[in-house]
Amino acid sequence: MISAAIHEKMLSWWEMALIWGGINFCLPTLMVGALAVPSLNWTEALAANLAGNLICGLITALGGMPGIVFRQPSVIIATHFFGVLAGAKVIAAAIAVATVGWFAVMLSDTADILGRMWPVMPQSITAWLGLAMTACAALGSRGVLWSNYCSLPVLAIGTGYIYFLIVGNDYGQVLAYTPTGEMGWGEAVNYIVASFILGAFCASDFTRLARDNRANWLGAVIGVSVVSSVLAVAGMYAKAVTGDYNPLAVWLNDKATLPLGITILLVATWTTNQALLYSAGIALSRLSQRLNINNSAVVAGLAGTALACLPIANRLEILLIALSGVFPALLGSFLGHFWLSCAYSDRLALYSRVFWPSLGVGALVCAILPSAAIPAVSGILFVAVLYYYLGRIMA
Repeated sequence: MISAAIHEKMLSWWEMALIWGGINFCLPTLMVGALAVPSLNWTEALAANLAGNLICGLITALGGMPGIVFRQPSVIIATHFFGVLAGAKVIAAAIAVATVGWFAVMLSDTADILGRMWPVMPQSITAWLGLAMTACAALGSRGVLWSNYCSLPVLAIGTGYIYFLIVGNDYGQVLAYTPTGEMGWGEAVNYIVASFILGAFCASDFTRLARDNRANWLGAVIGVSVVSSVLAVAGMYAKAVTGDYNPLAVWLNDKATLPLGITILLVATWTTNQALLYSAGIALSRLSQRLNINNSAVVAGLAGTALACLPIANRLEILLIALSGVFPALLGSFLGHFWLSCAYSDRLALYSRVFWPSLGVGALVCAILPSAAIPAVSGILFVAVLYYYLGRIMA
């Protein structure tokens, strides 16, 4: 059994909801939510977003269950599950690359939007924002929680005002667009789930601090499913009405609402990037034993800031495709091993030999499945079941 190591106050369900809500309140949630418009009609696009975000909340709660049981971050649990090579090296490297990459994408998108308003090079804005976020990364998990305490009320008020402006005045226009059919319903759901599957895998980084499994499930469903659905619909409305997924674009072009628009943009990016650096710090600390989690988070922030200054930072679609192919297999293996450890804890060490075959087969299945099969979801289920039964046979 993995020894529990917790010396911090346990978090309630609403505190977990604050953490997940802060992570999900960001531009990519608006962007991914708007992908289905105008490919699908309004009803289909709405159903895809609601279904996709519900799945995101459920897999986040599932991914957080090992953290409740073992009270350790995801990468440490993975090391005990799969061994030092797979857990402390391969998985830690994958998490570090993905979290730093998302940090760079978020930072670059925010700097590009701000750069359109001021005669300042986007790289300069990127550098200053990145350094400020990096400086706060040393606060650790409590810094993530307190940033969400302060930020979510502002974001909630701002989102409500967005709905008032867009929905109240342009509802007829929302329903009037003609679907293009460029994207199918399953592909839209797959994009939504793939965009958050990294968060589901890293869920134990935060649920290890949760009071109990009830706090885990309620926090994930409210903070992930509900918050993401609200933002996704805002992105859909904005795309249908203005042609831009970002409803803040209207505010940022109006001097009267410019200060509030900038505030919401910066706060939304800040809360998400703090959580990304926290998970990146945990992963990097496993790769290099010389650095603790907070120092590793600072290193991750500096690396992400450097990446954001490069012209490759906005390849969000490529990042989503990569996540869709790798992390479903990783999460499926993680959950399969967890179920085995709960049922057959006396033979826990024997199951690690199943990891590489399951990961390889799972990644292949995710790569060849058509988008209509929603590979980001079916891949998790396939690998989890495969891992469980292979583990029972090989042990």
